[in-house]
Amino acid sequence: SPSGDELAVGTYGDGIRVFSTQDYSEVYTAGSVVINSVRYSPDGEYVAGGSRNDNVYIYETDTYSLVETLTDAASFVNGVAFSPDGEYLASSDNDGFARIYSTQDWSLVITLRESTSILNDVDFSNDGRYLFGASDNGNTYAYTTADWELRQSLSVVGGAHNTVDASDKYVAYGGDNAEAVVQSIGDWSTVMTTTQPTDTINTVSLSPSGERLV
Repeated sequence: SPSGDELAVGTYGDGIRVFSTQDYSEVYTAGSVVINSVRYSPDGEYVAGGSRNDNVYIYETDTYSLVETLTDAASFVNGVAFSPDGEYLASSDNDGFARIYSTQDWSLVITLRESTSILNDVDFSNDGRYLFGASDNGNTYAYTTADWELRQSLSVVGGAHNTVDASDKYVAYGGDNAEAVVQSIGDWSTVMTTTQPTDTINTVSLSPSGERLV
């Protein structure tokens, strides 16, 4: 959670399980489905879970009661991400769609799609100017959030892109060819490419400053 008081875990069949970071005891269980991705809203008011039953579930975090179910996807929902200002929630799915929802009423704002390949992950840049989507077709797509237009397709490495994470200056992605790439946001120059892993990269994480990659 943004406060650091709770840890939410997406499980294979037990929904979202929530633990206190004081003693890591379980404090809540929300739902009973397979959850592929889980994210808190920036203010900590909500937690969203993308599921294998094609839905996105929104829970309020006081009692982890379900407040909304987003049912627009027709395939597994692989990734969810809130914008830094908390105004939007993005999701990605197996049909290649990125869907953007307003967190005011959970209405669908726009649907983005560049190919029919699986869209594995989504993330906003820390300044909220860009949305990124990592695709099975070997591209990570960069959209500007002012107009939701595609600005760049990032494909320094081939193979499926499984994961994407962005700071305000950099975006990192990685995938099946065991390479992770960091590119500068804006001029899209390659900052680094690492081949230290020798197998598929499932997830990457940039430090808030963008100076370290995990």
